[in-house]
Amino acid sequence: MILTPGLDVADDGTRLANLQQVLAGAIAQAGGRAGPSLELEHVAVYGPADADILDAFAPALIGFFGFFFVFILTGVSFLRERVGGTLERLLATPVRRGEIVAGYSLGFGAFAAI
Repeated sequence: MILTPGLDVADDGTRLANLQQVLAGAIAQAGGRAGPSLELEHVAVYGPADADILDAFAPALIGFFGFFFVFILTGVSFLRERVGGTLERLLATPVRRGEIVAGYSLGFGAFAAI
């Protein structure tokens, strides 16, 4: 029985085939008979053994698209406020720029967390 983490699903089959060839060669050198009776059982500890490449990249893609859409939403929001004149009126108040940026960051950060 061969235990693999199951994280690198693309190479597990190749590695198991290479291991089976090495074991068959070692048995043949030792004077034993290496035939079809040499079978390796593959057990994936993490994830299914028949997982494809999308199973490995899907969580990263979900995170990427989440950050991408929040970035686009933030850019569109700033552009609308710039065109509408809201940002200039906000900058004319006694509120400092750092406080404005912190407010936007907290607001969009809370939206992104949802």
